[in-house]
Amino acid sequence: MLQNDKMEAINHDHMKLITPELIEAIVSYMKLQGSCYLYKIQTGSKITELMLLRPDMMTVEKNNDGSVKKWTYTNGGNVSYFTPDEIIVFANFNPYQTYPNVTHGYSETQACAITL
Repeated sequence: MLQNDKMEAINHDHMKLITPELIEAIVSYMKLQGSCYLYKIQTGSKITELMLLRPDMMTVEKNNDGSVKKWTYTNGGNVSYFTPDEIIVFANFNPYQTYPNVTHGYSETQACAITL
């Protein structure tokens, strides 16, 4: 049974969206900026593409309870708005935010700078 579950996970439709280049970019942003964001491009209810968004261009508007109300991505003069469900957030530890409402992480360098 476990072997079948592994094969099902490996053969999942979304696996083709995760390329070595995407993994490298996620790891790089996590190391450099502590956060990484992916926009889920969908056709109907099916995710067809994952678009990497630069963390330095992403801001968040929160509800009173700390949950995400909307994301704003500003690239030059272009502004795009996203719902919480459209964005996948990767974030390192952030001592100023509490789970599950972590929206921005700190890189190792940023964390050291804060503590010094």
